Amino acid sequence: MSSPTTKVNSLEFFHINWKVWKIIGLRLFKRDVHTQQRLPVSRLYLSWCIAANFAVTILFPIHLSLGIFDDKSKLFDGLNVTVTSIGATVKFFLMASKMKQIAQMEALIQVLDARVTHLEELEHYRTRIRLNILNIQRMYLSLYSGIGVALAASILFSKERRLLYPGWLPFDWRTSTGYYALAMLYQFFGFAIQISQTFSNDSFAPKTLCILSAHIELLYKRVSRIGFDGPYAGDSGSKAALVQQEEELKRCVLDQINLYE
Repeated sequence: MSSPTTKVNSLEFFHINWKVWKIIGLRLFKRDVHTQQRLPVSRLYLSWCIAANFAVTILFPIHLSLGIFDDKSKLFDGLNVTVTSIGATVKFFLMASKMKQIAQMEALIQVLDARVTHLEELEHYRTRIRLNILNIQRMYLSLYSGIGVALAASILFSKERRLLYPGWLPFDWRTSTGYYALAMLYQFFGFAIQISQTFSNDSFAPKTLCILSAHIELLYKRVSRIGFDGPYAGDSGSKAALVQQEEELKRCVLDQINLYE
């Protein structure tokens, strides 16, 4: 638990997103928040990204799409999960194209975080804002973890040999235990990656908006204290107090500009 004197670090809420993005390959496009340059990656990680995304991000929606016509009795179930899979792939590529903007946003958030130094703001952040954003993150994590558990349970408690969802494969998984295990491994792997993609992408925007809203609240508190707080609070009519208040107002205006960015 943070103490009232702990510095604000809003980027902590994105740690889990970046961990997932690293697993699914978006670490390739990550940029340094200060230089805006792409960060280097190892050849091993590059190989993993190419293999994993070719097998899942590209081939998995195709695998599900072709499977729609393989079992007509499950047409609507197959269509539903296929559209969801295609949506996850589209969002993956959209997120990959926004890595530079995300790095710029994180740099601005760090600037805004550095402005939160007053005890009242720190306490408000610790007791209200931080807990609210963590609850949103837990909600998304619980939701998508529950989807994964439900998929696994649907197979574990099934009395017949079947796939999670209809999908085309270049071999007959019905006639061989080895092929069936391979088919199930591929589907579990594909769904695990795509659920992770969806979780990280869907949870990013709400948390970002909550952080933006939080800094607007904190800016309001900052502006409301001008003239009533600081070394010249008891002598607000003096020249030194006016200069100090004007400087703080300018800093608040800059905060507002950063929020608009």
